[in-house]
Amino acid sequence: MDMYILVLAGLCALCGIFGMWSKRRALKDQLPSKTITKARDVKLRDEMDREPGEWRPVAFDYPKFKPWHDFDIDRTLPPLYRPFRWGPYHLKVDSVTMGLRNMSWPEWIELDNRYQEYHTIRAERMRTRGSKAVRTMPPRDGVPGGADAAREVVHELAEYLSRRYPMMFRVERKQKREGDWGWYGDGEIRTIEILPLGEVHDLDKEDPMTVAGLLVQDDLFITLEGRDGKYYFQAGSICTGGFWRMEDKIGKALDDIHRGGNVPQYDTKLQPSLTRFFRKLQTDKPVLRNNYFIQIDRALAWSEPTNGAEDAFDEGTHEPNRELRGDFSPPEPTVDVRTVHFRTERQSLRRMPRTGAVLFTVRTYIEPVTKLVEEPGVPGRLASAVRGFPEDIFVYKAAHLYRDALLPFLDEAHRRQVEQGVIKEGDETSAYPY
Repeated sequence: MDMYILVLAGLCALCGIFGMWSKRRALKDQLPSKTITKARDVKLRDEMDREPGEWRPVAFDYPKFKPWHDFDIDRTLPPLYRPFRWGPYHLKVDSVTMGLRNMSWPEWIELDNRYQEYHTIRAERMRTRGSKAVRTMPPRDGVPGGADAAREVVHELAEYLSRRYPMMFRVERKQKREGDWGWYGDGEIRTIEILPLGEVHDLDKEDPMTVAGLLVQDDLFITLEGRDGKYYFQAGSICTGGFWRMEDKIGKALDDIHRGGNVPQYDTKLQPSLTRFFRKLQTDKPVLRNNYFIQIDRALAWSEPTNGAEDAFDEGTHEPNRELRGDFSPPEPTVDVRTVHFRTERQSLRRMPRTGAVLFTVRTYIEPVTKLVEEPGVPGRLASAVRGFPEDIFVYKAAHLYRDALLPFLDEAHRRQVEQGVIKEGDETSAYPY
């Protein structure tokens, strides 16, 4: 049930979709931590013309976009992402081509009326879980540390959020200096205020990964390339993982993360392309995708009914460690559809221009399936998708816990929609992924 890990596995085949990327951006010969020379002084190189673990900062300006001046956080509802399709489940199709799309720069980070709720959850998780919720790894032999990437990410987020949502964020800037972190020739951001919360963060004094995780509703997952060509999870703010813990993944290569997560068909279908995709991801080619999961509780941060106490979970067996939690029994399949919840994620993936880090943002939504069935076409499509799980995906998604309660409920809702003329029987054209 390692949701994020299956997502990363699915992204690996993107290299086949975006394999013929054009040569673009200027790169620097060296990698200083704070400065980048002007574009006219930088040699023109392809981003891929480098050795494993090497990165020369890109002279990159985030494409300009219009501020959303009339954005109203209280009236902005979460989007209805519905990333499932009619018919059999195919790992390659479902993981990659469906729902995968180029990211429009203005839509990088989405906010909605659950912002304060998520902020409260994230702040509390950081307070109580400490380095198990937010952590930045130091460098080690052949693998760069995550500190520079974390600093780049928090400045990128502060720049984007303050420009995209000026009614939500206000910044104080320093005087412009050569090579600092400001966009479009502006001075580097010193502080950012979350206006609805009256909360001010100092980007010079506070931990970058902590601040980054408090600015958005998303979990943040930063990977960096080692000299062995593998990508390593080197910094993160993970507060709504649900079924996986950062402490089990941080510092590991993606291959090890996937294998430890028992990702179906990873070695046979996914592994050969994973590293190629991450290596080929270019600064101006960000992507978005969605995935989904079904669970028998409404837990957002950690699903204790399914997994037991968070600190007693055994990554090696993917079940509670009974020496630590002897009173836990695995859940029985539910017979009450009201306990069944739909969990979906919106993910973005983009290359950071200065450090070469690949940032993975994951926004999680959760809602009862009793709400989903009110939407035209959704009950029949979801029932078809669940019935289409092959055996390994059925096991991976723990479908035995909800199938018998969910499918009759969806079938009945679908039948009513047909009778009422909301949809036509046999119509399988409802939109994907929404």
